[in-house]
Amino acid sequence: MGHAYQTAAENLDAETKRDRVFAMKLSRKSKYGVRALVAIEVAGERCPCGAAQIAGEAQMPEAFVEQILGELRRTGFVESRRGHGGGFRMTIASEEVSVLDVVKALDGDTRTSEPASSPESPAAVLRVWEEARMALNRVFSAHTIAEIAALERASTQARATTKVEGS
Repeated sequence: MGHAYQTAAENLDAETKRDRVFAMKLSRKSKYGVRALVAIEVAGERCPCGAAQIAGEAQMPEAFVEQILGELRRTGFVESRRGHGGGFRMTIASEEVSVLDVVKALDGDTRTSEPASSPESPAAVLRVWEEARMALNRVFSAHTIAEIAALERASTQARATTKVEGS
C-alpha cells in the first residue's frame, strides 16, 4: 500500500507537488493577499491601483480582492484613496513586508493541519507538527513582497523577450 502511494506521489510533477503543499498551509485569503501586494509593488509608479486593476493583473476575483484589500488597509499595509486617480498603494516599504507578515495579518498565526493539543496525537507527533510550523514561519519570514515582485518583473520581462524573439 505504501508503495502505491509513493509511486502516485512520484508521478506528480514538481509544480503540482508545490501547489498542494502551499495550499495546505495557506488560506486562499493569504495567497490572494500576497498576490495583491505583489501586483501593487509591480505596478510601482502606476499606483495607486484600483481593485479591478489589481484583480486583473493578479488573476483573482475582484470582489474577493476588494475584501482582502479592505483587511490590508485596516491592518496598515495599504492605504486607499477614493475618486479619480484613487486606488490602493502600500504604506510600508515592500522590502519590510514578509509573506509571514501578510499571513498573520489576514489569518493569524500559521498552523499545521494537526491541532497543537489534539488528544489523539502522541507527543512525538505533536513535536513534528510544531517543527513543521516553525519551518513554515522561517520560510515565510525569509521572503518579502519586494523580492517576489522583483521575481515577477523578471519573469514578465523574460516572457515578453521570448514572445518578441518568437514573432
